[in-house]
Amino acid sequence: MTGLTASGKVCSITATYGQGRAHGAAGAVGSMVVQLARQAGAYVIGTGRAAQRQTAFDYGVHEFVDLENDSLEDVGSVDLVFDVFGGEIGKRSAGLVRSGGMLVTVAGPPEVRPADSLAIDFVVVSDRAQLCEIA
Repeated sequence: MTGLTASGKVCSITATYGQGRAHGAAGAVGSMVVQLARQAGAYVIGTGRAAQRQTAFDYGVHEFVDLENDSLEDVGSVDLVFDVFGGEIGKRSAGLVRSGGMLVTVAGPPEVRPADSLAIDFVVVSDRAQLCEIA
C-alpha cells in the first residue's frame, strides 16, 4: 500500500512538476515519494526530524528541512508538495506551492488550499496490477 500511495500521484505528475517537497521523506510513504520523484527527474526537498536527515539523503533528497529546527518556508516555493502529515504542516504547505503547482495530501482533505494551484486529497485503492508493477 505504501508504494501505491506514493506512486499513484508521483509518477503521473512528476513529469509536469520539476521541483517537489516530500514531507516525511524518511518515512514509509515519504521515502517512496522521494525515490519515485527522483527517478522521474525531479529536484526533491525532503522534510522530517533531525534524526531522519541522513536517511532522507540516503533515499535521494537534494535538500532537507528539519521540521523541529528549520523554518518550513526557508527553502521557498515549489511546484509540488506531497503531504503525509496534515494539521499545521498541511496548512502551511499550501503557501509553499507555486502558481500552477499542486498540493497532494494523503492526510485527509486539505484545510487550506494553495492559491492559483490544485489541491488533491489522495485515497488509495489497491490494485493487483499496480502492486506487481511496483514489485
